[in-house]
Amino acid sequence: MKKKYVIIILFSSVLASCNIYTFYPNKESQTFPATSPNEIKIYSGDIDRPYTVIGSVAADALGRSEVVAKYLKSKASKQGADAILFAELTKISTMAQRTGISGVAVKFK
Repeated sequence: MKKKYVIIILFSSVLASCNIYTFYPNKESQTFPATSPNEIKIYSGDIDRPYTVIGSVAADALGRSEVVAKYLKSKASKQGADAILFAELTKISTMAQRTGISGVAVKFK
């Protein structure tokens, strides 16, 4: 019985420490060269600038929103994103504080 609890605790801690990133490309999306993560801006809504939608992106990781935003930018930069629009922040309070950010990766025209 004690062994069972140890396995459950170990399994839970492994899951809690994982960073998760998902990317769903737009149907008509092109491929773009990588961009610098430091240049990617995150917006909560739309912007008044022409752009092409690359796809939907989301990241979930342990820590504060700044940590997750940096992780999301590093992953979105590999898709060639210049910005992430319509960003939504989600905080999950469990034993370990998790934060998620999702949005739409775009390339400026």
